[in-house]
Amino acid sequence: MVVASEFVFPTSFAQKRFWFLHQLNPDSSLYNVPIALELRGPLDTTVLSKAFEAIIERHEPLRTIFRLEDGELVQIVAEDVHPESQMEIVDLKDFSFDEADRRARDSIAKEVARPFNLSHGPVVRGRLMRLTSSRHYLLIMMHHIVADVQSCGVLLRELSAICQALHEGREFGLAPLELQYGDYAVWQRDTVNSERFEKCLAYWRNQLRPPIPILSLPYDRPRPSVQSFNGASLTLMVPDAVSAALIELCRRRRVTLFAAALAAYTVLLHRQTGQIDLLIGTPIANRSLHQLEPLIGLFLNTVVLRTKLDPEQPFAGEGEEHHDDERREQSEQPPRQIGQQIAVALQRAAEHVAAQRDKEDHRCRRIERKQQRVHGSKRRIVGEHAHPVVHAHQQRREATQAFQPRVE
Repeated sequence: MVVASEFVFPTSFAQKRFWFLHQLNPDSSLYNVPIALELRGPLDTTVLSKAFEAIIERHEPLRTIFRLEDGELVQIVAEDVHPESQMEIVDLKDFSFDEADRRARDSIAKEVARPFNLSHGPVVRGRLMRLTSSRHYLLIMMHHIVADVQSCGVLLRELSAICQALHEGREFGLAPLELQYGDYAVWQRDTVNSERFEKCLAYWRNQLRPPIPILSLPYDRPRPSVQSFNGASLTLMVPDAVSAALIELCRRRRVTLFAAALAAYTVLLHRQTGQIDLLIGTPIANRSLHQLEPLIGLFLNTVVLRTKLDPEQPFAGEGEEHHDDERREQSEQPPRQIGQQIAVALQRAAEHVAAQRDKEDHRCRRIERKQQRVHGSKRRIVGEHAHPVVHAHQQRREATQAFQPRVE
C-alpha cells in the first residue's frame, strides 16, 4: 500500500489573487505577515520549538506550496513539516545586552524583508533570538497567502496552550479541527454555481461600476509612477470624553460604532479632497461558519464601500446611511452564508474591475479603514510575558485608518 506524501486542492479565490500579486513581484516582502514578540522570563527553547512544530503539523496551510498544474493554480499540502520551517535558535547571550539587542533587531528587520518562495516553500518560518537567559525575541513569519490577522491570534493561543501542556507533561487538549483550509477552498468553488451567488455578484458589479473614482488627496509631492509601499504609522489616542460622546451618539441614533467611525472618516476625506464619490475598503474576518474560527488560513477579505456624499446632509444622517447600508446587505441572506457569499462575489467583481485597470492604479483599495478590538498587548507563553516588538513595515494603501476600541 502506497501512502501519499502530499495532497492537492484547488486554491481559494483570495489565494489566487495573492499568487498573481506575488508573480508580479516575487522578490517583494509586502505580503509577509510577521509576529514579533519580546519574551521576558525563563524559557524552555526545546518546548517552544516542539510546540511550533506541532502547530505546523496541525494546520495544513503551514505545510502548503503553490504550483500551476495544467494551467490551473493548486495548493499542495505536504504530510511532513518543511525542514526550513523548524524553529531556528540564535544565541546572542555572549554579547553585551545592548549589542545583542541591536543584532536581534537587525535580524528581525532582515527576516521581515526576506521574501517567500511559494512554489518551493516554506510558507512559514520561525526564529528565536536569545539575548540573556531571561530575555528572548521570537519572530514568526508567514506569507499572507496562508494566513490573515485572525490566524495570528489562533497561532499564538495554540502556541501558548501547547507550550503549557508540554511544560506540564500532559496532552495538548486542543479540540480536533473539523475542517482544513483545503475543504474551505473546495466549498468556495462550489458556491459560484448558486443562484444566490449570481445575485451577490450583480450587486457588487453595480457598486463598482465605472467610472471608478480616483481619490485625489493633497499630497506634498507627486505620486510615483510605480508604488514603493514605503510608509509610516501615526498613533492618536482619542480622549475618553470624545469616545464617550461618540458612543452616546451611536446609542441615540441606533447605529453601530463602525458606521459612525466610517462616516467620520468619509467626511474627513471629503473635506480634504472635495470629492463626493468615494471608495473605502474595510477588511472583514469572513469566518461566519464556526468551523472556520480555529483555522489558520487566508479568510480575510476587503469589502469596498462606495459612498456618494450629500454635502447638505448633517453628519448624523451620514452615519445612519452607512448603518442602513449594512442592514440592507445583510437582510437578504442567511446569517451563516452571508459572509462567504459576499466575499466570493466581491472578489469576482473586483477581478472584473482589475482587468480594466493599470498595474499601479489600484483604484478600488487606495483608502482603507479597519476596526478591531484590542485586549491589551501582554500574552503568556509557558508563563512568559510577551510584548510586541516594533519593526519597520510597508504600507499597502495610500491611507489607512485603524480604529481600535480597547477592551479591558
